[in-house]
Amino acid sequence: MIREMRPADAARAAAIERRIICPPWSEADYLDALGKPTYLILAAADEDDLVTGYCVASMAADEAEIVDVGVEPEKQGCGTGNALVAAMLDRLRDRGIREVFLEVREHNLAAIRVYSGNGFAEAGRRKGFYHDPDEDAIIMKKEELGC
Repeated sequence: MIREMRPADAARAAAIERRIICPPWSEADYLDALGKPTYLILAAADEDDLVTGYCVASMAADEAEIVDVGVEPEKQGCGTGNALVAAMLDRLRDRGIREVFLEVREHNLAAIRVYSGNGFAEAGRRKGFYHDPDEDAIIMKKEELGC
């Protein structure tokens, strides 16, 4: 099930984040974003309503940036990331967003497949953007959410 994240979910999201992303968002980061109207955070939850993944977008005017997507390692490869991104795009479109951007590590092929499958295309690169390991960021963009 995909739903909006609740404050009670922030600790679980931060725990997943610590396992998969460096540097991770903290529980306080999630709580701060949840309190701002310019952020939308979706959560994937299992049958017990336990968060197994999340997708965070920042919005301004008619543009948004997906700034964080994560799925607990045991649930990766099962479609959770794809479901989160697709749901986020639907919700952003409903809010009048027309373009969405994101950055992804150039070697994160699983994430690139998810984003490409949801209509994102490479729009540029940031050389040496990521560290540990050092690699480029691919900037991806999806236009015309209403089409």
